[in-house]
Amino acid sequence: MRASAWSDNRVGGQDDDATFTAELWGRGRWDASDTVSIHADGWLSTNPVGEGRGDGDIREAYLRWSGDGLRLTAGRQVFAWGRADRLNPTDILSARDFRRLVIDDDDARLGIAAVSAQVDLAGGELSLIWAPEFRRTTLPQLVAPFAVPVYQEEPDNPESQFAIRYEQFGQAFDWSVTYVEAFDRVPWAARTDQPDGRLAVALHYPRQKMIGADIATTVAEYGVRAEAAFYDFDRPALRGIAARVPRFALALGADRDLPGQFNVNVQALVRSNEALESPAPRLAPFARGNGSIHYTWRDTVVGGLVRVRHAFENDQGSIEASAGGFSGGGSFAQVKLVYALADGVRLIGMAERYAGSPGTQLGRLEDNSLFTIGIRYGY
Repeated sequence: MRASAWSDNRVGGQDDDATFTAELWGRGRWDASDTVSIHADGWLSTNPVGEGRGDGDIREAYLRWSGDGLRLTAGRQVFAWGRADRLNPTDILSARDFRRLVIDDDDARLGIAAVSAQVDLAGGELSLIWAPEFRRTTLPQLVAPFAVPVYQEEPDNPESQFAIRYEQFGQAFDWSVTYVEAFDRVPWAARTDQPDGRLAVALHYPRQKMIGADIATTVAEYGVRAEAAFYDFDRPALRGIAARVPRFALALGADRDLPGQFNVNVQALVRSNEALESPAPRLAPFARGNGSIHYTWRDTVVGGLVRVRHAFENDQGSIEASAGGFSGGGSFAQVKLVYALADGVRLIGMAERYAGSPGTQLGRLEDNSLFTIGIRYGY
């Protein structure tokens, strides 16, 4: 059970009205036999995005059969990929609702219906995934001016989405390699017209291919991670609404434990983009907006993140401060507190601030800067 008060919401625009939300989260597993189990994970909320409406979601609901060296899973599942910290170039299969009033990033994830097979192979695990359900990522900023209608374009054949992944973990050197063909979960905005000729906005979800890899190991007293991905987008679908498309992304990170239960984590991100034919002048604002959303405002985008975490004694909780930004993309800062008031009861607090010019990625979120305080019972 969770209850929290928020100074604002994450749906864009200037709205300083405080928001209160109460949530019930549940997860469970039922072993029907030695080989068959049922898993579920979901939530109900009185006000999940701060717009005064209740909602809920079944994030996961799947049946799993486990045999000798083989596991088959069918149902809605969450796929969280990447060993880098928060900036994960390979994590493209699952969607998120970034409007959600949650403190933990992973709580904004949305599961998708899929059939997957995991096979023990050569000391690792080979995963074959068919993902026929398309669920879009919802952004925390407006993609169109107020009062302008927004139309969603649904992919024609979501059943064509699939992924292949091989992973080795639990060793001194963990790594994985992944290939995905799926529709982009993050929208691309395009100008369109209403029947009466007035402006409207259409959101497209073009098909993309991705091949990526990640590694994680320990060097001396440092944890070291690297994650990279190559992308191939459906360029014809983006001509006229994008000035550039993503081609390559690389995240490099390291962390170290320090005396006094401190941990310092540093991460760098480099993204390379391919230029398309320049959009017509009337479409240039949409191209700039898409560039802000998809890290394509420059041919090369460089960014980074620094996170310092201090753990309290006796597992009482932690306090964490993060700061980061991107070249030409703005900056952000965040402070997060978790403190155990009693067994199973935790006080949660967070403040986050976005800054930058209105045309930058994080600057567009400036109105979404907020703080919150809440209490949780359970997980």
